[in-house]
Amino acid sequence: MKPITLNIDFTEMKKNSKHQVMKFTFKGEDTEGKGELLYRMSGSIVVMALEGCGIGNFNGDFFEHKKTHQGFVSQFRIRGDVNDAAAGKIYSMSGRTVQLSLQPAQMSIDEFYEGDHNIEDGEDDEDQMTIDEAGEVEEQAGEQVPKEQQETPQESAEGHEQPQEEAKPEEAPSTGKGRSRRLTKKEKEEQAKAEAEAAAQAEAEAKEEQPVSDDDLPF
Repeated sequence: MKPITLNIDFTEMKKNSKHQVMKFTFKGEDTEGKGELLYRMSGSIVVMALEGCGIGNFNGDFFEHKKTHQGFVSQFRIRGDVNDAAAGKIYSMSGRTVQLSLQPAQMSIDEFYEGDHNIEDGEDDEDQMTIDEAGEVEEQAGEQVPKEQQETPQESAEGHEQPQEEAKPEEAPSTGKGRSRRLTKKEKEEQAKAEAEAAAQAEAEAKEEQPVSDDDLPF
């Protein structure tokens, strides 16, 4: 497709967090059929140039072209590879009639928006959150709440905590990794037996250590 050069009104330029959006309006009689040429080039990445701007060529997404009562309205989106200084020079030319040159770029739309996730139907929503970002925010919020303070599904459904058990099963000492385990029935029996033997031994030792009274002596 041939390059297009035309005098056109640089209507406005808007900026958000990731992109600059440029709006042009082609007014008057389209005796040369340039409105049709613009329509054929729309929907693709183009190489743009503004005479007198002083920054040379730059890439843009020609994402919209339509005919209104004011004339042919064309909108382009440029990315962060156009630095702030260059964007400032482009912005300084808005609000006047400029000479705009367009030609097809050797770049796909996917390549142009590589790394972006919030482009849809020609709109940039800088406040919109992606699914991955929402998942990260939710995960970070969950990490900030201590585990013992997090509600269980039953607590959330009933609106109050579950009643605690009156007696908890006896637990073996923790190994330092994970939660402590419960004693088995056999281990409980062995522990009770060991405690009984220790108590009997302690009682026998106490009796042996008791002093002998005078009544117990044979003389």
